[in-house]
Order: sequence, then C-alpha cells, then structure tokens
Amino acid sequence: MMQSLQAFFQRRTERKWSFYLQTAFGVLGFVYAFRCIQFLDLNWLIETDGIRQALWAAHLGWAALSLLIVFNRGGIWIKFAHFFLVATILNMSDIPHSVEVNLYLILSFWLPWTDFKREREENSLVWPLAFLSFNLLLCIFGAAVSKTIDPLWRVGVGFAYALSIPEKAAYVGNIASDAWYAHFLNYSAMALQMSLLPLFCFRKTRPACILLTATFFSGFFFPWTFHLIASLGFCICIAMVGVWRSNTHPVEARPEGRPVSSLSWQVPVAAFVLIGSLGVANIFCYVWPKRTPDFLKRDGIVHMLNKASVHMFVWAPFTSGELLNVALYRVRFYLNDGQVKEPWMVFSEDQKAGRDTGWFLTVNPKQLTMFFSRIAQKHVGKPDDDLAPAQRNKILSLIRFAQSQLDKEDQNKVTKAEILLSQLSQPPESRKAPRWDAFIEFAGGHLTFVAAQ
Repeated sequence: MMQSLQAFFQRRTERKWSFYLQTAFGVLGFVYAFRCIQFLDLNWLIETDGIRQALWAAHLGWAALSLLIVFNRGGIWIKFAHFFLVATILNMSDIPHSVEVNLYLILSFWLPWTDFKREREENSLVWPLAFLSFNLLLCIFGAAVSKTIDPLWRVGVGFAYALSIPEKAAYVGNIASDAWYAHFLNYSAMALQMSLLPLFCFRKTRPACILLTATFFSGFFFPWTFHLIASLGFCICIAMVGVWRSNTHPVEARPEGRPVSSLSWQVPVAAFVLIGSLGVANIFCYVWPKRTPDFLKRDGIVHMLNKASVHMFVWAPFTSGELLNVALYRVRFYLNDGQVKEPWMVFSEDQKAGRDTGWFLTVNPKQLTMFFSRIAQKHVGKPDDDLAPAQRNKILSLIRFAQSQLDKEDQNKVTKAEILLSQLSQPPESRKAPRWDAFIEFAGGHLTFVAAQ
C-alpha cells in the first residue's frame, strides 16, 4: 500500500493544466482585488488615513501578486505570498464570510503546491490538483448534508423556496405551481451534491464528476447570478480535468536515476489528513452542535487552523435558516430640506437586485443580509448599548458608506439615517407584496431599534 501511495504522489500530469489553472485564477484575483478596493469603506471600519493607506497598499499588492501568477513569475514563493496576503485581508474583513471567499482561499492555498518539487520544465504533480478538487467536493458534500437535515429540503420544497426569491422568480417563474416538478428538482439537487465526491474518487466515473460539477457551477451564472462563485468553480474544474488526464494520458513521473525523497510523499499525506480531519470535524459540528467540544467551536484552535489553511467549512446556502429568517436591507436618508434619498440601492422596493448590487465579480453587498438578520432576531426593542462593539461599528460603517454615495452637498444635510428590512422569502404559493419596515435609526450619534420584523 505504501508503494501505491508513493506512486500516486509521484504521478504527474501535463504542465498545461496547472498553467491554465493559475492563469484563470490570476486574472480573477486581479479583477477581484480591484473590485474590493471600491468597497474598502464597507468591508472595513476605516478610522484613520493611515489604515486606509495600508489597506490600499495591501489590495494593490494582492493585484500585483495576481499579475505575477498570470505571467508565471516567482514560482512557488510568489504563490505562497499571495495566499498569506489574501488570507489576512479576507479573514480580517468586516463583511461576513461567503462561499466566494471560501472558494478563493481554497484555490489560493492549493495553487502553490502545483510547483512543489518541480523543476522549471517538468510536468506538474497530480496530488495538489487532486486535493484541491477533493477539498471543494468535500465542502459541497457538507452542503448536501446540511440539506438532508433541513426541514424545507427534507419535505421537497427547498428548491422551490430558493427560486421564489423575487430576483430569481422573474427569470424562472414559480415552479411551486407543479408540486411533482418542484419535488423532482429539490431531490435531484440534493442527489447531485451528494454524488460528486464519490464519483471523483473512482477513475472511470471521474469524467461524469467533472461534467456534473461544471453543470452545478453553471447554475451560479443562471438563475443565481453569483458570477465569482461560478468562475472560481470552473477554475477548480480545470484542476479536475488535470487529474483525469493523468490517467488517460500519463507522463513520465520523474527522470531516470532521480531518488524519491521522503518529503515528496510526507507533505501530501499531511495535507490529505488535514483536509479529511477538518472536513469531518466541521460536518460533525454542523449536525451535532450541542456535542461539539470547545476546541472545535468557532473560537477554538481547529477553527483558526481551518481559516488559515483549507477553509473546510460546511456551506448551507438556501436552507431554512437563510430562506425563512434572512432579511433584505435598504438604507434611506432624511435631509434637513425635507427630501428623502436612497443613494445606494442593493435591493429595490420589490426585493429584486438593485442597481448597486453590482456586475461581474463585484464584492457581494448582499452578504450583509446575514448580519442584519442575526441582530434582527436578538436586539429588537433593546437600546443600542446592548449591541456588541463590532456589530455597532459594522452598522455605522454601512451607513457611512451609503452616505458617501450622496452628492457632497447632500451629505451635509443628513439629519437621520434609516435601515429598512424585509423578509427575504415567503412560501412560494402564498407570496404577498414585499413589506419594508424601518428597523434601525441613526440620529444624533445614537442607534435605535424601531420595529420588529
């Protein structure tokens, strides 16, 4: 068995697959970095010019390292520097983590290893591409597990609820009108997510896995317009093709007479143990939260190790916690001349994506819906002093960012800011006109909760 493991860890694939992967990833990273710069005031509570300048420099460094990756300059050390920089930036951001952030950091972590133990003209090792693919598929498997214990998906209506979100229903219609079709799509989506990992583990079923994974991520282009998630997912599909081609078109493992060092298989074994243990631990924490030991919890050492490496978290998008409890938000300003303005519109009156949701590869301001939904359930009717400092700062950061979108003349006329919330999704068969309620007011330097959702 040890010989088989060593043979796998020495297997190589054509260099072009790693080249395609790093080129696509570098281009996405370059655009992503500059899009993040536009949201510095929102992603971070910037208090001084010194902090702003440091963040500008960090993001420009991110963009520069991405360009070096595109042009294949610097090798493994540039890729490691890129990972450490973006891990610091994205892990410390005030915006809650999202699937696109996790995907980007997973790719950033595994990309340097494609240059491990490789001379300049050699073909690439297969195991970094295989472990990158395994990392992603285990996360998707965890998402499937989250659906098996979710009440909406278990009874077959989770997919219908997800597509009943107004901005999606405008394109795909209301599938809940046909109960059989809604159930079929619901359980098919669960089966797809469950099947990808086992399909990848077997050589003969790997092409089917690649095709289904590409199909899965194409759904993030349409009907769900999460372009960055889809683009990063297709990058990982390139890695999966490289693994598959190593079987169908094998290349010379290493030049004759070159010894196999123990480091060549010890490093990948350690990496595999890291992925597997963190993946199993996070699925356990999600399914049995009350039995979770302290060292596995959010502030525990395992969680910190996970954030600093493979980001092996359970994704639970479109589950009941999101579809039934998440509230959309808008920010409205009252001026001293009687005008009411809404300069930054992430969501419109009918709950559809607003004009400022953004275009391709935009940092997704929709992620703040998760933040507001959590505080909406805990802090209604309580004074602002009950807010944790981080929560209060994040609200103020959002208000300041939205206010900065006003004309300079109007910025000085603001007497009150108001954050309105509206329930994200209602049962598809009984959807009513969206209702927006004032939830938080900011006036005279004080935050006040004004309405329950």
